[in-house]
Amino acid sequence: MDKPSHNPNENAEATPENGELVLGDPVNAAASELSEDQALGLLKRADVTASSLAQLGRNPSVTNSHKVLLALATHHRTPRHITIPLLRRLFTFDLMQVALAPTVAADVKRAAEEQILTGWSRSRPAKGSRWRGGLPAG
Repeated sequence: MDKPSHNPNENAEATPENGELVLGDPVNAAASELSEDQALGLLKRADVTASSLAQLGRNPSVTNSHKVLLALATHHRTPRHITIPLLRRLFTFDLMQVALAPTVAADVKRAAEEQILTGWSRSRPAKGSRWRGGLPAG
């Protein structure tokens, strides 16, 4: 016979309280409209699951925030298929923070470094060409 469970979270609905965020569930429809503060609070937790972070990374209402993007990129449990494309949306200084963060995986750090270098090389004029930016009048 099945013995009843003594763990209260075993049969519980997946919620942000137990580390699992279910955005596609109609019961948790409000979770798909997380505010920036709620998303940042979720990203500060160490016990959040990788699937929750993947859902958060695909949530357009949350990923419009630059703070959330940076926190998502530097979280140690964010899946690489979310983090690596996310690097293209970050500014150079933020990419530097990702590359220097101790909790970020080595391949993500390497991708951030490559993004810094490719962004830097695109912003410079080609060798031998003149800089046409000019100086401000004054």
